[in-house]
Amino acid sequence: MDRREFLKKSSLAALALVGLPPLLVRGEEGTEPASQDSSRSRVVVAHSSQVTDANGTIDRSRLHSLLREAALAFTGRSDPRDAWASLLHPFCSSDTIGIRVNCISAKCPSHPQLVEAIVESLHQVGIPPEQIVIWDRTGWEMEKAGYRLNQGGKGVQCYGLDAEGVGFDQQSTAEIPSANLILPLGRILTRICDHIINVPVIKDHSLSGFTFSLKSAYAYLPLSKAIPRVVNRVRAMHAHDCDPQIAELNLCPIIRSKSRLIIGDALTGVFDGGPIAPANWRPNRLLLGTDPVATDSVALDLLEEKRREEGFPSLRAKARYIKTAARFGLGTIDRERIERLDLDLETGDEKGDG
Repeated sequence: MDRREFLKKSSLAALALVGLPPLLVRGEEGTEPASQDSSRSRVVVAHSSQVTDANGTIDRSRLHSLLREAALAFTGRSDPRDAWASLLHPFCSSDTIGIRVNCISAKCPSHPQLVEAIVESLHQVGIPPEQIVIWDRTGWEMEKAGYRLNQGGKGVQCYGLDAEGVGFDQQSTAEIPSANLILPLGRILTRICDHIINVPVIKDHSLSGFTFSLKSAYAYLPLSKAIPRVVNRVRAMHAHDCDPQIAELNLCPIIRSKSRLIIGDALTGVFDGGPIAPANWRPNRLLLGTDPVATDSVALDLLEEKRREEGFPSLRAKARYIKTAARFGLGTIDRERIERLDLDLETGDEKGDG
């Protein structure tokens, strides 16, 4: 038996001892990546008119169903465990998954109820709670948004980059040539987590026009106002509508290699006044994708449609960083190469764009 085979069998044995399914052990049956046309980027837009009520209160049961159906539609699998195993490919038993949430606005954050549903899905495929880290740039913002912090205790971990012993990795940096900056990356990305699930919130943005998965990478950087001498750095990263800074940041190899899945929170959103304003829109949707450019393009379409309905001007020109990201090879903005799949939980309808 060679070393690789020994390690694989040891991992399976360890999972069996704690009663966990071996679906996620690298190289085992069921770990193949999600199946789709490799020439097109699939984005699932899952809708339920009843997942929130008029006050924005979330129906947890319906939300769990919406996430399950979105994962099945994206992967083409019939079993939720198979779907999640393929979404997280490749994975080994010692890996840690980071769930990156956005809590800059406590009144329109990545919903804790959605993250709860994601965590439950991860548990079902055998990921121990202690190997899941829910995180954002600061713990106090997370607490205000409804998250319960837990660093080092039993269960799912939940803390910010400002937590003791976390911070930024001076040995792992991102280069932003247009801003003449080389910035350290958060240690949750570089040292703690092996895979990142990005849970952005759909909003307009006063400085970049629009914010979703690509813009959320700013949380990897020391840009919080709590950090000394940060003002000039923040100004440089947001100049010229954040273009091309957002694209340059997302080119960073460690961000690209660890970004596994986007689960876009469009349960509620902000169509005007973002990113700080409270929710003023109920799209009642989740977006699933792995191509950040394609996913952001579809999300921007939703925002643009809402703004047209409300009589607000387009933000597409201001959000030009998405086109720049496509030009940099971070994904596709070409509608012919985006496979948008819309599904409705209540009607059971599933509609693709071809």
